[in-house]
Amino acid sequence: MHWLGKVLAWLNIIGFGAAVVLMGRTLQVRNSWAKKVAEARVEAEKGEPEVHQRRKRLIKLTDELQMALLGWNRYWDNVTVLRSQATRGALVVQLGENQGLQNQQTVYVFQPGAESGQVEYVGAFRVTQVEENRAAMSPTWRLIEGEEVGWRYGAGWRIWASIPPSSRQMFSDLDVNFVLATERKRALEQDLKLQNELKKEAEQQLAQRMAELVGGGDLPAEVAKDLPEYLVVGLVNAIQSAEQARNEALVRVDRLRRQIKRTVERYEQLRDENLRLAGQLAGSPIPAAATSAVEGNSAVPAAAIGSVAAKPSAAD
Repeated sequence: MHWLGKVLAWLNIIGFGAAVVLMGRTLQVRNSWAKKVAEARVEAEKGEPEVHQRRKRLIKLTDELQMALLGWNRYWDNVTVLRSQATRGALVVQLGENQGLQNQQTVYVFQPGAESGQVEYVGAFRVTQVEENRAAMSPTWRLIEGEEVGWRYGAGWRIWASIPPSSRQMFSDLDVNFVLATERKRALEQDLKLQNELKKEAEQQLAQRMAELVGGGDLPAEVAKDLPEYLVVGLVNAIQSAEQARNEALVRVDRLRRQIKRTVERYEQLRDENLRLAGQLAGSPIPAAATSAVEGNSAVPAAAIGSVAAKPSAAD
């Protein structure tokens, strides 16, 4: 046999052996992948209900998102807003015609919230002046006193071209409630002011009445001298002073009564003594003139007693 045939024969033998080895390896790999595919198919069949549920949930959430976005128009995010000095509550925004903003357009403005990622509704604004990249706008509602002071001016504001009608109605109702609450607050403040004025007048009247009762010590001397005593020292003090003067007069009258009584008793005693002594004279009768004189003198004290006795009753 030619040597080339021998070489080819050996190459065929070697190739056949390699093919046998590779075929076994291929079958082993194929069986391994077939097993993995079968296991994956089983796992897929097990997870198919969950996938179905998640697809349904995705569709539902997508519908809810579409419903939530219904009525919301385009918006501008992360807008820089500055405070305008033109009018109260006016804003200057870094947004203009180049961004699609139009003059006299009504937009709905949200400011950054107190916490990161939150926004707070400020209100509806009307564009009053617009430039290429700048615009001025004013609020469409009546501001509460000091409301604009708490706005967080700067970057991070969000402006919507439109919001759902239900939200606009809710904000409108809140605005009306705020206005009514402000009016009630103003009415209560006015009522409180009136009540304080009435209280002040009542306190002045009370002080005047108390001064009439207990005296007005703060009256000037030139005014007090022309007023009745009870208006100066007070009605109570005047009554007490009059009662004290009456009591003192009663004491003096009582003392005079007692003194007169003692005097009358002494007089009668002396008169009786004189009559007795006159009767003891040696047989001499008492002259008629002396008797009449004695009787006349005895009538004088009696008249005096009656006069003095009449004075206390007048004082009483």
